[in-house]
Amino acid sequence: MAVLKNKLKQLENGNYVDNSGNEIKATEFLNVLIPKKLKWTRGDYIVGLQESFIQLSKLGLTGEQWNVLTYLIGKTDFENYIHITQKEISEHLGIKQQNVSKALKVLVDKEVIKKLKQGTSNYYLFNPEIIYKGKSKNYDNVIDLFRE
Repeated sequence: MAVLKNKLKQLENGNYVDNSGNEIKATEFLNVLIPKKLKWTRGDYIVGLQESFIQLSKLGLTGEQWNVLTYLIGKTDFENYIHITQKEISEHLGIKQQNVSKALKVLVDKEVIKKLKQGTSNYYLFNPEIIYKGKSKNYDNVIDLFRE
């Protein structure tokens, strides 16, 4: 069986001819080889709006605040939840925990993230108008949650 990389041309008799001039008889059934779709193998991904990144650049964030922000982007889970402690951020980035706390407060104040509570623990929700990770059908629910 030949693998055809280019389109076939249909002849007047209903048969087809490939680019090499080989005639292929038309039948009710045609075996078609479709290349296997390549899977993204480098990990999870998010969707980000380019204009939002331009707006982020205008927030006047310090270097440490940018480091915290980009780390949070990398840690954003489905439906934009971020379950991470200040201690984890501090240890990973090598910055003082009080500076992480200040950076998170700035990001909350600038509506980049929203602080939520579950019992005695804090967690965050990334603004879905900046980036989104999740199913498209749930996007509006995440926006509503962020705006509450």
